Amino acid sequence: RVLDLLMTHQRRRNLDTEKAAIKAASSEIMNIIGGETTTGVLSQKWYDEVLSKRTKMLSDLPGIGVVTARKIVEEVEDIMGLCLLSEQELASIDGVSSIQAKELFKFLHG
Repeated sequence: RVLDLLMTHQRRRNLDTEKAAIKAASSEIMNIIGGETTTGVLSQKWYDEVLSKRTKMLSDLPGIGVVTARKIVEEVEDIMGLCLLSEQELASIDGVSSIQAKELFKFLHG
């Protein structure tokens, strides 16, 4: 009987801990979705994953390697920002040559 009470108490405490963790994660996910800046673990992982995907996507373009793609992503953060840059602005990004800028601009704008 005492063992049953201890086990029930332990399970309840574990459940409360799990519920609190789920609530915190849910709150952080909602902040990420809402675009609010957070400093949580999930938020940082999300940010790192998004940057990684954007870098990968850019590095798949002809003439753009991983290093150059990373520098572009660090500068513009997202694809919309990239599309808004002129050819000259692209060329002004450290590590982007005028040839790469011309080709990338041509690819983005036809």
